[in-house]
Amino acid sequence: MVNARVLDAFYDDLRRFGNANAASRARARAKAEAIARGEDSSTAAATAQPTASDQRLSANRVRDVHVILSGALGLAARWGWIPFNPALLVRPAGGKGKSRPVPTPEQVRELFRALAGILGEQLVGNYLHGSAVLSGFTRARSDIDLLAVTTSALTDNLKRQLAAALSQTALPCPADGLELSVVTHATTLVPVPTPPFELHLATATGPHGTAKVVDGRGHPGDPDLLLHFAVCRDHGRQLGDGPPPPAVFAPIPRAWLLAGLARELVWGERHGTVEYRVLNACRAWRFAEEGVLCSKVDGGRWARDRVEAPTMVDLAIARQQGQLVPLPDPATVSALVRLVLQRLGQQPGEPTAARGGE
Repeated sequence: MVNARVLDAFYDDLRRFGNANAASRARARAKAEAIARGEDSSTAAATAQPTASDQRLSANRVRDVHVILSGALGLAARWGWIPFNPALLVRPAGGKGKSRPVPTPEQVRELFRALAGILGEQLVGNYLHGSAVLSGFTRARSDIDLLAVTTSALTDNLKRQLAAALSQTALPCPADGLELSVVTHATTLVPVPTPPFELHLATATGPHGTAKVVDGRGHPGDPDLLLHFAVCRDHGRQLGDGPPPPAVFAPIPRAWLLAGLARELVWGERHGTVEYRVLNACRAWRFAEEGVLCSKVDGGRWARDRVEAPTMVDLAIARQQGQLVPLPDPATVSALVRLVLQRLGQQPGEPTAARGGE
């Protein structure tokens, strides 16, 4: 029976003994050394034994094998030959590339101190939201989401100070960067369908985001903030002094949140990765059914047993977590998005406003 433990042991053996060219590498090395010593190279090559280094298979090659096996096991699960693809639970050693560290509490507090030092008494509170509080944080692609609430509008000088102090150069942010929105307390207490904002700042460093600074002055507003407000109210983590989230963020009408989730699905169909499209649809579906705001990964786990193609969700979760597994079937993904849009009360293809702040 192939399971995650068997695959882990297999990949470990591949890493240590999987090089099929180990013997020829040993012979070539022995011949070169014999020639350098002025000895008979043929005799040296005939008696050469592979070393541990000769037998090792590179991490990139092990990952290639993993992709092939995962695809085959995924098809077997889809056809009902096995109950589940065990390769989704295994992550072989990575190849080249440097992973980003998970942010520590001290690093998050450092961001807060930088904000508090500039805003001073004008800062009502600073709130962590997004995947960091919804148990969906993935160091390769998640950013740190912060909402800063102020007593009043920011001056141009304060905006410039924030943009400079929180830039990736001045204050490097772990993971995939920082996403900060600054809004007034009046905006969070009496929300409107398209909330105004003082400043949007993103320092995304990876391939999944774009660094930007958006001044809210003269901007029509950002409807995406409604979902951020709702997550802050239900799950937000207060950083430093200030009132708790429920005292700062008013409840958001359900219809506005459904419209926001639908807007994200439409945007994702045009611009998002396959895993984003699948998992965003799953968490939107869960909110439509249960009124629960959750991470993309948790939404996928909730929806897995409710979809006709659970392998699609398994692959999306694995890719979201950085595993090299095959892409889900595009037609099945689009069918899921259409289904969820209907459950959200919007017909597929119905026009929506562009995502705010962009």
